[in-house]
Amino acid sequence: MKTILIFVLVAPISACAAQSDAPRSKTQAISSQTPVVAVANVGNSAHDLSPTISGGFLNDKAKAFPLPEYPPKAKSMKASGTVDVHILVNEDGRVVFAAPTSGPPLLRSAAKQAALQAEFEPLILGGQKRKISGILRYKFEL
Repeated sequence: MKTILIFVLVAPISACAAQSDAPRSKTQAISSQTPVVAVANVGNSAHDLSPTISGGFLNDKAKAFPLPEYPPKAKSMKASGTVDVHILVNEDGRVVFAAPTSGPPLLRSAAKQAALQAEFEPLILGGQKRKISGILRYKFEL
């Protein structure tokens, strides 16, 4: 699923209809326009329009939290550290998006693969299942 932001500048009808012979400054013309922002979720289901809840760090909320395999190259180079992975959990509790946001580059791919295998209980608010976004944190120690 991709989210597309569309920015449209719209001049109020009253500003267009009330044009006079007097020239307007650029500042007046811009200030008479009203910005409109539309958000569209690109996907195939009606659930794509449901709001996403921000859950912060989600490690302790996972019902399945597989640990990443330590990459042999990272191990041989003695790479260690913490990798944070931003995730999006769908309404059914499956991770549908994962992107490392920090940590040693040699460890990021392994953390991402582990994050994609994590599972969560569906979040239900107001009688509806909701998407959750948050961070999974993985510590790699030798």
